[in-house]
Amino acid sequence: MKTRTLTGTTHASLAIIASRMVNLAGKFALSFFIARYLGLAELGLYGLVLGIVTVFPAIAGFGLSSLLAREAVTQKPAQFTAVMAQLLKAQSLLYAALLPLALLIGWLTGQPHLAILTLALAYAEQLNNAIFDFLIARHQPLLANVLTTLRGGLWAFAFMLLAFLHPQAATLDTVLWIWLAGVTLAIIAFTAKAKSWPWAQALGQKFSLKTYIEHIRRAGWLYVGSIATLLGQNIDRYIVTLFLGLEATGVYVLFWSIGNALYNLTVSGVLQLARPHLIQARQKAKHYAVVYRQTAGRTLVSVLATQLPVALVFPLALPWLQRPLVEFYLPALWLVQVGMALRTGLEFFATGYYAHQRDAHIAQLNLLLLGLTVACNFALLPFLGLYGAAAAIGIAALFCLPYLKVRA
Repeated sequence: MKTRTLTGTTHASLAIIASRMVNLAGKFALSFFIARYLGLAELGLYGLVLGIVTVFPAIAGFGLSSLLAREAVTQKPAQFTAVMAQLLKAQSLLYAALLPLALLIGWLTGQPHLAILTLALAYAEQLNNAIFDFLIARHQPLLANVLTTLRGGLWAFAFMLLAFLHPQAATLDTVLWIWLAGVTLAIIAFTAKAKSWPWAQALGQKFSLKTYIEHIRRAGWLYVGSIATLLGQNIDRYIVTLFLGLEATGVYVLFWSIGNALYNLTVSGVLQLARPHLIQARQKAKHYAVVYRQTAGRTLVSVLATQLPVALVFPLALPWLQRPLVEFYLPALWLVQVGMALRTGLEFFATGYYAHQRDAHIAQLNLLLLGLTVACNFALLPFLGLYGAAAAIGIAALFCLPYLKVRA
């Protein structure tokens, strides 16, 4: 496979950013809609459910999609399709085994439908995450991000349209059901698009538990790193709930959703697009420094081009939102945005480590960030309230800077 630099990826990057902008708009609009029409407490509860559905696939995934997708960059179609088929089989078997546990939890809590719905969402997100990683590895970032928009943004517009037409449908349960429809539709769309891949041979291969366990062993540091990353991104909302209650959590989730969406815009539009190029350049010992510098420049431009306009425009939406508590805490949004910009910088370094297979370094960085995030939240929340949680994002990232190396 020919080594590539980022020279020819500008149009793809712009198309991906445009696709992600739709996703961004959907998430923004959904957060505003829930805050405006369902209430801040419901937005806080939605944020807690979202955190579970985001973190659990990382726990159940064992870091395998990141490991196997990195190897798929240089594999032939028959090889990576076979690997992907085995991974999807393993994930399906695991979630089938978890179904009785979900039923038990639902029975104990008196909400069996919510427990099953949460498990179904986690399973669908798990499959979609693996699909995304493999598509990125195979230089199909546009398809990967279109599918992400389908499962991340478009369904939110569908819910809001339904809620406007039928106000009685404006409930959190409806949000979750339409979310499930969106992620399922993304899987169906991928299946239709990838029908020419050698699936018959791949799916016909017998599942090997021994090979699966060996993959888990090799993915150990990636697994630790992925869990630490997602916990670091989501644990703060539970600490906010502990100290300040659901309504304040709703405000925090609203601000965090904005900052995180902008963070993801740069990660998906720049860093994930650069991953396979960095891997190939590193393996061939050619053009790596060029690709690395290009990635750094594009990351900085993307952060400035996304974070600054939102910081200026968001205050204009406050009168429509009609939530005085959100307006009162507006400076916390800017603290969240600064923190997310700093975390984007950490992700840039982690991308370089990933290309060099320094999985232990990534895991240790993410564990450090997780520990600092928890410590900063517990230290600042009692004195600064919501501002403390917002500031903790950036402060934790700053404390990680001495750990970084100048070049990956």
